[in-house]
Amino acid sequence: MKEPCLNTPQGQNRTMNLLLSLEMLAKYPFTRAAKEYVSSLRIDVESLGAPEFARVYERAKFRVEEALERGGRSYEVGDAKALMDRDLDVELLSFPLALFIVAAIDDDYASRRFGLAEAIRAEVLISNERSEVIEVLAKEELGFDLKKVKKRLNKDYELAIHFTDYLREASKFNAKEWKLVNRYLENGYVYITRRELARLMRSSIERYVLTRIKAIGNVRTPEFMQEFIKEQKEKMLARKYRIERLASGISPDTWPPCMRALHQSLMKGESLSHFANFALASFLLNVGMSVDEVLSIYANRSDFDERIARYQIEHIAGMKGSRTKYTTPSCSTMQTHGLCIEGGRLCGGIKNPLSYVRRLGRVGPKDSEG
Repeated sequence: MKEPCLNTPQGQNRTMNLLLSLEMLAKYPFTRAAKEYVSSLRIDVESLGAPEFARVYERAKFRVEEALERGGRSYEVGDAKALMDRDLDVELLSFPLALFIVAAIDDDYASRRFGLAEAIRAEVLISNERSEVIEVLAKEELGFDLKKVKKRLNKDYELAIHFTDYLREASKFNAKEWKLVNRYLENGYVYITRRELARLMRSSIERYVLTRIKAIGNVRTPEFMQEFIKEQKEKMLARKYRIERLASGISPDTWPPCMRALHQSLMKGESLSHFANFALASFLLNVGMSVDEVLSIYANRSDFDERIARYQIEHIAGMKGSRTKYTTPSCSTMQTHGLCIEGGRLCGGIKNPLSYVRRLGRVGPKDSEG
């Protein structure tokens, strides 16, 4: 019998059925089928505090801790036990419960950190999935305008995605290879590899998780999870306190508006452009912070990797590479990159962000303004 075409209703039903096994629902809880299955069980949050759901609660706590404390690193290295619980029902039910816990924590950083970790988990699983399953997830669940191709350019391409979907997901990526001007574009479609598709899907899934958390809104915390939520809040508060009480004694209140804005974005767990990261790190080092102090601030990035971040900060500090300490970009350069606040109106005509701090006597005379 001839296999049904994917463009026919029969073919569409066959592909959708690929996602209906309990294993697939547990792997990819962002799918409509997974959400509908959980809803059909009619289990409310209060009920999940019962002894029979103890493993679900423990798995949900693990997912939250993996996000907040490790940034999804256990998923990224392919730790099988971290990626999936052996009990598929536990795995599936733990996702909405973890969403609820993060919503109850009510912190932007926690939400972004959790969204990223869950997206990393999905990307790792997707990368090892069958091609037809990946395509169904991308097209039917995430709404990508995707088509198969067979093109040999600088590498072999099997897929092409509409440029609007590509830009939506890749616009915040810093690496040059993701910039549209560096891609092969034909008839409105960008050629991509399967690995690149998985990365684009990760971006979409991260946004989906954040949307789900926001949709939960303000919640009344059930008694059984109050202690865990309190513990997580205290950990985040302690970290923020350490960052705000820097050994250098320089408060963010004394920084120029551009640097305060970048700092606030990091504190929310938001990602910055490559240049914005460089500008802030060089500013912090030049006003007297140590590498470890700067590193503690960047730990708020949802995609924080200590090894990479430390190397980059040490390079800017002149401890690696050329051994040249970089100065802070000038105000005109900050304006060029769209990072200046209100055209410098609030800064009194300075030429470099360091001058703003110098006026308060917080930067020593040997510190260069560049």
